[in-house]
Amino acid sequence: MGKGKIKNKGSRSRRAPNRLEYLNTVPDVVDVHVALSGGEGVDLRCVSTDTLVDVRVALSELPETCHLTSYSLRRANEAGDVLKRDLEVVALKPNRVALAEEPYDGREAAMAQAQRFMDLFSCATLVGPVAKKKEKPTDSWLADSGKGER
Repeated sequence: MGKGKIKNKGSRSRRAPNRLEYLNTVPDVVDVHVALSGGEGVDLRCVSTDTLVDVRVALSELPETCHLTSYSLRRANEAGDVLKRDLEVVALKPNRVALAEEPYDGREAAMAQAQRFMDLFSCATLVGPVAKKKEKPTDSWLADSGKGER
């Protein structure tokens, strides 16, 4: 048996990350520019914990891009690599993404696009014009209700 001490360096060298420290950090706001196929672009405000799925949800809510259903998000450089859906927004350097429209794979995808368009169109027609505010009658008990007299 040796007289020297055996040091356990593995347990002391690095501390395990605390789960609460990760949860207590404040996320940063990240601006992401999405270049559309028509040459224009859309700027989105995202949180640093957002993924490209969240970017796709935000794009589906914007009036400029709500009609698009079959597209992929690519890097906005010459290579144009397709980005994975689970990629976090902070991993994009620079924060520029290009939206590339893709052809539909089959009949089901085309029908889903037509259904989405019909849903958007029906929601827009159901809203209708804004109702006009009706004036209170002057010869009614409602006319002097705000004065505080009794």
